[in-house]
Amino acid sequence: MKVIDECADLSVNSTTPFLRRCFDNTYYIEVYNDGTEVAENVEMLLNLDKHFEFLSSDMDLISQNGTALSFSIPEILPRQNFRGHVTFNLSCEVELGEAHYSSAELIYDNPCNSGTRQMIAFECRENIGSYDPNDKQTYVDDILNAVVIDEDSSIEHLIRFQNTGTDTAFTVRVEDDLGEAFELSEIYPVSASHDYEWEMFRNKLSVIFNDINLVDSLSNEKASHGFIKFRAKFKDKRPNPGSVINNTAAIYFDFNDPIITNTVGNYYLCKHESVTVNASICPGEEYEGYTGAGTYVDDFFISMGCDSVRILELEILDLADSACITYTQELSESMLAVYPVPTQDILNVRYAGSTKLTNYSIKDIVGREVMSGAATSSFQIETGGLTSSLYMLQLMRKDKIVVNKRVVVAR
Repeated sequence: MKVIDECADLSVNSTTPFLRRCFDNTYYIEVYNDGTEVAENVEMLLNLDKHFEFLSSDMDLISQNGTALSFSIPEILPRQNFRGHVTFNLSCEVELGEAHYSSAELIYDNPCNSGTRQMIAFECRENIGSYDPNDKQTYVDDILNAVVIDEDSSIEHLIRFQNTGTDTAFTVRVEDDLGEAFELSEIYPVSASHDYEWEMFRNKLSVIFNDINLVDSLSNEKASHGFIKFRAKFKDKRPNPGSVINNTAAIYFDFNDPIITNTVGNYYLCKHESVTVNASICPGEEYEGYTGAGTYVDDFFISMGCDSVRILELEILDLADSACITYTQELSESMLAVYPVPTQDILNVRYAGSTKLTNYSIKDIVGREVMSGAATSSFQIETGGLTSSLYMLQLMRKDKIVVNKRVVVAR
């Protein structure tokens, strides 16, 4: 056997089984080295939600700037994983059901250049009140309980369990029959609360927590919880558009009858809309990456989850056209800062160019204007009325575009 590339190839996943207001909560971090060399000088950059107050971690803290933290992770051998956790308190001031966003990113020596591993993990989760402690949830492109699955979506399943009996559970087994839609070789766990073993038999995933010693909730409520999170990928032969993919898991505590979770349902992408957009630019400019006149057809995954088609009719104006001689356009996005990313209710805009802005326009992913208003070099946009999706922000002087910037709204 010949080793083609001697390098470390890390992936990271972070998750929390639940978020409770006014309580301490835990993020579980799991890093796996799929490379052929030891991963050394590993640093993890963790950005917590603004409503999280960092308390402690079993990882070595390098630095902290508000909710931005940096941790040192011990070297990770090939085909081995590292597991850590971060404890934080969720503010009592947040609204029940409010969404919270956190991300983790890895930096390390000797990385592979395959680009196949997930070096950045992002999670969006709502806080909760009371809930069923044994349940199943799905993440679609890191968004919890997103209903629609796109053709290229990343799909992760989270199964939570709690010992609500009267004695310690010594073994917990989770079984999940995933049906025919997913590629068996692309189903694998990415994060868990305890050490585990797993196997695939036909279409069923079985995860076994041996010697878990999960105490009952009356003895220690906080220590009575556990979870497993795994990733799945569609087969090359995709489901029919509009198909519903339902899934239910079974949880066994020692030799007791299984607890059956709720059923999660996701709709595979559908096609429902075609929009034609007419646009014009001056020579040397671009429109969303296009620089030449012509007709361009693009497929987009819009906020409702359906696959839509945009037909762009692009015209190149003459240099003598009044729209092209008003001023010299500044295209560099380095002059423009928008934050936070993603945004929820408020988008901050800072523009350092010399052109005096007059107005802005926000268009959805198929080119329809959904918001507009006055613009200056520094202003805010209230985005609370926008649904979760990708949008195009256009800063303008009168009717002429100065610069474009893609923004993400996530709830």
